[in-house]
Amino acid sequence: MSDAVVTVVDQVVHVSISGSELLTPLVSAAAASAAAAGEAETGAETARDAAEGFRDEAEDRTAAVLAILARADLYGITETTNAVAFMAGGVEVLPLSSYFRSGGSVSALLSGLSGISITRASVGYARTAAGTYTSFASGAARITDRGLMVEPAATNLFPRFAPTAAQLSTGANAADTTAPSSPPIAGLNWLTLTNTSGTANALQPVTLAVSTTYTMSVLVETPDGSQPVAGPLNGTGDFSFVLSNVTQASGTPRYERLSGNVWRVSLTVTTPGTLSSTSNGIVRFSAQNNRICKFAGFQIETGSRATSPIVTTGATATRAADVIQLPGLSIGQEVTVLADVALTGGDSSILSGSRFLFDLDDGGTSNRIYANNVSGGFGFATVVSSSTTGSVEVAGTAAVDATVKLAYRSKVDDFRMARGGTLSTVDTSGAVPSSFSRLTIGGISGGTLQLSGFIRRLVVIPAARDDAELQALTA
Repeated sequence: MSDAVVTVVDQVVHVSISGSELLTPLVSAAAASAAAAGEAETGAETARDAAEGFRDEAEDRTAAVLAILARADLYGITETTNAVAFMAGGVEVLPLSSYFRSGGSVSALLSGLSGISITRASVGYARTAAGTYTSFASGAARITDRGLMVEPAATNLFPRFAPTAAQLSTGANAADTTAPSSPPIAGLNWLTLTNTSGTANALQPVTLAVSTTYTMSVLVETPDGSQPVAGPLNGTGDFSFVLSNVTQASGTPRYERLSGNVWRVSLTVTTPGTLSSTSNGIVRFSAQNNRICKFAGFQIETGSRATSPIVTTGATATRAADVIQLPGLSIGQEVTVLADVALTGGDSSILSGSRFLFDLDDGGTSNRIYANNVSGGFGFATVVSSSTTGSVEVAGTAAVDATVKLAYRSKVDDFRMARGGTLSTVDTSGAVPSSFSRLTIGGISGGTLQLSGFIRRLVVIPAARDDAELQALTA
């Protein structure tokens, strides 16, 4: 039983209940009501948090779409559906802006993109706009203010990139000297070759193969920064290249201006059917210009282009190939690809058809889109089941270091490219791959045939842009 006592004090009624029969149910009911209220409040907070999350996500997604639409001047994307597709599957490689996108993943570093593979099993150098070389560790993307450098593997056959006079196998009238005030690579030894009263040379032992094409290069500082002259055996020439103890007085040297008063000079030569000497390097005859020049950076490699410096310190050394691949893409049939590139080591006629800007495929090699230096110009192709279904080209040799702006549309029965605002003929017959999932940057999917140059922009738009847009995007 429970007892209830009622008292009135100053017109206020007080009720006191003793015993458990009535008190326990009341307490239990109160506790249950409190628990239910707490659960309702928690549920309301969860719903509110979820609603805020959905709202924030929608706002972020809307902002991202609007940001892409605002870049219509860059990519011609003016429709919301195309912006959404670009946000989901588009690719942007913009090394000059430190901006990289793979679908919804955006990073200030190329290596920050999800799933990307960047390999080069060696140190590598890349040139800056100021004409100096920056060193990059093994596996690091070579990005400078000139873009993303991508090259094939190469071996410097000279045992020493910057020998002292004592380290030369033959060094008549050669002497060590101070480095230039603004050298392209710091820490190198430099030589002078004094030819005022006789022949001066700097030769090293290299065993070359017969009937093989090689390219030799050397760093040269002139007193006033004027271009050195390689080859002529007269007063206009500063020095001559020597391959297998044969002075190269002809051929077409290439000249690249670097920092300070330094140039990089290279010459491509094919060896004869028989060779009798291993002496290679440079020579200065007394009949040549006698002005004081400084030399370093000796490099000789197979092939018809000079690649970036490979520093050797007593034995040959190899710079591994740059292989950069971005898998996990989700791109449909219609594609537009934009590419801004600048070649190094030789213009677009060098190794025609063998320098690739990119390769976009479905994870294999049978279905793909690619671009390369066709016939000295540039062209694109679409491949389905290992057969080329679309192929276009804009002719014209691209000079070393010149930025070339390209765009390509791949659409069923509609293939066209633009170069510098000039349209190719249109290819109106052909199928396209059903989808794309992997992008190889600056080469082909097998990890070879690299560009030997800088990629300054590479954009994959999952939509077909029209002719006017192709022209505008490359003008």
